[in-house]
Amino acid sequence: RETVSRYRFPKPSTHPAYERGAHMPMQLYKHSNYTRYYAPWCSCATIWTIGCYVAILLLPFFLAYFSYGFWKKEETYYEQPQIVFNHKIALLVEASSGLMAFSTLPEFNQMAGYSNVRIPQVQSLEDDPDLNGRMDFFNLTITMPLQSPEEVYGVSALVFFDVKLIDRVKLDMSALTYISRTSNLAGSKLTVYGDLKFQQLYPLSLRGSRTVYDTALLDKANILSVEDTQFTTILGDYFARNESLMTERDILYWMPGKSDTFTLDIRYRIPKSAVRYVPATSEVLKFSWIQYLAVGVVVYFVVDWALYLTHRFELVDSWKVVENRPKEHDF
Repeated sequence: RETVSRYRFPKPSTHPAYERGAHMPMQLYKHSNYTRYYAPWCSCATIWTIGCYVAILLLPFFLAYFSYGFWKKEETYYEQPQIVFNHKIALLVEASSGLMAFSTLPEFNQMAGYSNVRIPQVQSLEDDPDLNGRMDFFNLTITMPLQSPEEVYGVSALVFFDVKLIDRVKLDMSALTYISRTSNLAGSKLTVYGDLKFQQLYPLSLRGSRTVYDTALLDKANILSVEDTQFTTILGDYFARNESLMTERDILYWMPGKSDTFTLDIRYRIPKSAVRYVPATSEVLKFSWIQYLAVGVVVYFVVDWALYLTHRFELVDSWKVVENRPKEHDF
């Protein structure tokens, strides 16, 4: 059924403006018709309409949820870690005369046997060209003196650092890098290039400061036997950690030849590293709301168009009331 309520307006031909000679009227204001559809509470039309409104609320949630990334459990940002050389090294040199060792820790030298210890010259340089308080380049040169018949066929080294993250994740830890190279040809120098990157197995929490790995990897309190000074033991404990400092894009050049010294030249670059973290609840809700709203706008127009078609073409039983009245303004 259709009920129409209309207001009567004078015809343009009888309007006083035409009597004054204004033959072309000017549009001053317009408004649309208000069409309302009614149906009993217990009817298919009411159930259909309520279902559409429920779909407008729930359908965007399910569409966004079952697509990837609605409820973020992990996020990533990039930060250049603060890496500081703590002036600790451990060095093993395979020479024709036997194994030579050296460490800045006296307990390591004692366990290695003083007869095998050879004291090198160590030089380090930390460079911060952009003056942001974070080291961008690190150079370490270790020069081991050799006796006249000695030749070097391999070298292994551990270099220890202190690492900090301060942007979003707060972290303090001790870390190391491992360099190893052997050759059938006697060498006089090994040059190492690489990028120091922060790596992790699992995302970190934004709450508090993480200091689980803040203890020194090579410390006199940890050296109780010869096994504690072996590289396999130190590297095994380091590999089992969640966070570590690794070398990427490393290039090693072995310079063959004989000399009265053997030089280990390490040149590291420290770029930004990817840090994975567990986002806070506010961050999760913010991104979820953006996705829900983006999908909800599309769903709203589609469902609203479906409601219009069903009532406009009387696919469900209802009656309509058309009102020709201007929009009411509140002043």
